Parts: sequence; structure tokens; C-alpha cells
Amino acid sequence: MSLTLLPVGAASFDGTLEVRNTRVQDAPAIAALLNALSIVGLLEQAGGNGIHFQEGDAAFRITPSTMALTRASAVGPSMGLSMDGTYDVANARLDMQGVISPIYIINGIGSIFTRRGEGLIGFNYR
Repeated sequence: MSLTLLPVGAASFDGTLEVRNTRVQDAPAIAALLNALSIVGLLEQAGGNGIHFQEGDAAFRITPSTMALTRASAVGPSMGLSMDGTYDVANARLDMQGVISPIYIINGIGSIFTRRGEGLIGFNYR
């Protein structure tokens, strides 16, 4: 994992996050179901290893009142996802949106037409 924070003004920071070879364990049932749509994901679920992501990247800005995620993605053999949005710290309000692309190892072929982490077939979320 690599985290970089650069000061912007008096109390704000621009940041980047890079994560490599990580697993999400105890994921919600819908994430586990989407992961299991691929053979690789099904084997991961059967082995209890969680959802594997080869790489994840994010760019964001932190201020005293908000965290704005400007670009985030994670890709693995069984799933890809993208995300952006804001977190309002004062009101504890999360407003994020993105796309979940199952069977990413095949579906990712369409990524030349989409953002990183997305494929030809995906599910929008908000």
C-alpha cells in the first residue's frame, strides 16, 4: 500500500492511494454473489479467501469538512469497480456512485471504451 498526501492551502490535502494484491473478506452477500459469477471468483469463494483485487487506485481531496473521491478503481480477475463522490464529515453523509463489473477478466475487454475498473457489462450504483 502506498498513500501520498500533499498539502493544498491551510487545511486541505490532495491524496493518492495505491493498493496491490489485496482481498476483501466478509463482503456483503451481493458482492460475494457477483464475485461467484466467474470461475475464478467461485473458487475464491469456495476457498474462503475473499474477493481478490490485483490493484486498486484512488485520487481524493481531504478538507476539514469533506473528503472528495475524484477517481477510484479496483480490478481483479473476477470483478472490477469504479467509484467517485463525496463524504460530508460534519453530517456523516456518504454520496458515492460508480460501476461494478462482474467477470472482469472477460468483461474488461471493453475497458478500452470505459473508465478503469469498468467493463462492457456493469451495474451502476449510488
